[in-house]
Amino acid sequence: MQKSMKLTCVGVALATALTACGGTATAGKSSAKADPAKLADAKTLVASSLKNPDSIGITNPLSKTPTAGKTIIVVGTPSPVAELKDIAFADAIKKFGWTSKRLVVGAGPEDEAKTISQAVALKPDAILFSGAAPSTLAKPLAEAKAAGIPVLAETVTEAKSGPIFDASIDGPVFEQYAGKLMADYVAVKSGPNTNVAVVNLPVFNVLTIYTKAFTKELSSVCPSCKVTKLDQQLSDVGTNTPSSVVSALQRDPSIKWVIYSVGDLSTGVDTAVKAAGIKVSVGGGGANAANLAALKAGTEQAWTGLSTPILGYRDADMMARYFNGDPLTPGGDALLLPTQIMTPATIGGVALTSAGNYLGDAGYEQQFEKLWGLS
Repeated sequence: MQKSMKLTCVGVALATALTACGGTATAGKSSAKADPAKLADAKTLVASSLKNPDSIGITNPLSKTPTAGKTIIVVGTPSPVAELKDIAFADAIKKFGWTSKRLVVGAGPEDEAKTISQAVALKPDAILFSGAAPSTLAKPLAEAKAAGIPVLAETVTEAKSGPIFDASIDGPVFEQYAGKLMADYVAVKSGPNTNVAVVNLPVFNVLTIYTKAFTKELSSVCPSCKVTKLDQQLSDVGTNTPSSVVSALQRDPSIKWVIYSVGDLSTGVDTAVKAAGIKVSVGGGGANAANLAALKAGTEQAWTGLSTPILGYRDADMMARYFNGDPLTPGGDALLLPTQIMTPATIGGVALTSAGNYLGDAGYEQQFEKLWGLS
């Protein structure tokens, strides 16, 4: 299967200025020449990743179909991507005869912890949350442990601990690969002396891992390239981020690419950049439906996809393995999520959902059902 990226936890609120959230940092160019071997490896990886995935990436079947009757509480963020993933999770666990209830996290810094405490109070069989650092959730996780409630953490960068029985899905390995993949594409497509602005939401550690991986790989494959980092806050998305990106492009007209650590960060930016009369290539990780539509229109250039349906089913699969007492190692691809590089030239052949979001492998349900002993 093809490997790489995504994110499920981007919320949108009110604005704060870019300078208040870290501003701009620049990684300067080097006069060193590119290593031909590294560039050749990048070309090979890019070529293979332009192809469609052909598998969900896991191979070990469950020992048995899970026992029916369990209730899972999902602690979800209000972002569209997160909601799509949680809908897929709910659909998947229905196949086991399980039910789910989604509690939506508020915008405040303490709201994730409060919502997990609310979930514990409902006495479910298990809790699923994503994005938040477990180390910031000591109190509610201690409550879950005391109540004997297992917890699945997804899209986090910390190791499992306490009541958390797994924290591997959509984690650092996936984000590192995604960042590397997009850096290789930019280096191969644009060549030496390419300047790139990388827009990130550092509140989510997985996105910072993506940004660091992109920067490191681009520097390795293209020493003469330069990266300008534009850190944003949640409240900037769709509000201040468009003007922040335009300002950065106006300050440095040599920037030829804008790369987003997750697609939702690009909300409203294309319109602002076009209004400013600026031409720039656009791409990144975790493309949303608007990004894919832009690929079809030829107004954006390269994205990797996060399959929210497959991510939701992977969460269900991990829950099933836990309750079965099966090993929590599903085999197959270490990244556990299919992805690919999508461009205007390839987007027409990519598997999308009916709403235009990235799917990747249209046969995912049948593959999971076979692993689960349901077909």
